[in-house]
Amino acid sequence: MYTKITMYWLPSFLYYVLCAPILLIKALWWHYRLGYDRKRILSCIWTINILRTEAYNYSEKNLDKRQIFFIKYQLRKNYIGVKCLLKKKCKTEEYENFANMIGKRTSCVVSKIAFEKGWCTFKIYYPFEAEKRYEVDVNGVTIGMSADGLKKWNWTRYCHALISGIIGQGKTEFVKTLLIPLLNQGYKVYCIDGKDVDYGYLSKYFEGYTPYDRGNPETMLKLVRKFEFFMRQRFEEMQKMGVNSFVKGGYEPQFLIIDEQLMILKDLKKESKDEFEKLISSIILLGRAAGFVLISTMQRPDAKYISGDLRDNYGLRIVLGGAKPETYRMMFDGGDYEPQGLGKGWYSLGIETDVFAWAYREDVQSELKIKPKSEAG
Repeated sequence: MYTKITMYWLPSFLYYVLCAPILLIKALWWHYRLGYDRKRILSCIWTINILRTEAYNYSEKNLDKRQIFFIKYQLRKNYIGVKCLLKKKCKTEEYENFANMIGKRTSCVVSKIAFEKGWCTFKIYYPFEAEKRYEVDVNGVTIGMSADGLKKWNWTRYCHALISGIIGQGKTEFVKTLLIPLLNQGYKVYCIDGKDVDYGYLSKYFEGYTPYDRGNPETMLKLVRKFEFFMRQRFEEMQKMGVNSFVKGGYEPQFLIIDEQLMILKDLKKESKDEFEKLISSIILLGRAAGFVLISTMQRPDAKYISGDLRDNYGLRIVLGGAKPETYRMMFDGGDYEPQGLGKGWYSLGIETDVFAWAYREDVQSELKIKPKSEAG
């Protein structure tokens, strides 16, 4: 339930004196709701006071002194949900400015605004940490922790993942956190190691593995061809069965990891590059139905090497850590985003864009419950 923030045309001190009994009851509730975290309780009280005073400032602009700005809040463990409504014709930018102003005054990360039954909604986040637990099934896997709990990537709905971030922000380490549940579930995973240093010690667990050799790209292309061939083979089997989803056909998903895909595209000569892009486009086009999922990492999704149309076909898009503003614009189609620290980032699933945290694993092999394959492909 959302709690309405009432307008009081009194100084803040007098407001708290008059509302002391109510605030005491709320404090006891928050004490329980927020896990007896005194610091978090005080932060919530401070934030709600900022919401109240800023709502007063917006309403004060009306010349006839009628209340024209309504605001409600919803208390959660890791964030405060906000609903606001301006009783006059206004542009979306006015709500965005209000949310950004609240973020600056509270020094908290604020989500992107959305609209629900005429109300503008957004979240004010408090710092939260990821947990090492995960969930995985034939439909998807958790990518980390959002403010609402474990966040699941459903690849049957939002197929393929594009992960971006500058050097040192954890792209490879994040992919390894996905590898643990995928390999433990027994799914086939293929890997192209773009830097030839990050996945080599895990090569014995992959169905197919090759380091990228800029002097001899044929081995890399051979692995992509193999993955694409198996995908088409399954797709033809599904057509004969009369099913349009790998889940209905009783198949398991398979995965191709391409590390530093942008670097590979920059290095390839025209003929090899054309074939590589053709294979990738085929995987993106048919992969969702057949259950063949592409996971690509790159420092920046430069439009010179990866078109906007192709980029938009990645159902899950992630920017890790701190990144330049143009990276967010290319990944999320515009907007201002607050860069996150190590182990955190922004994700986009369909129309949903939010912050999340993922847990770093120091020793991936210790969490793998499967035996190494006799030989890597």
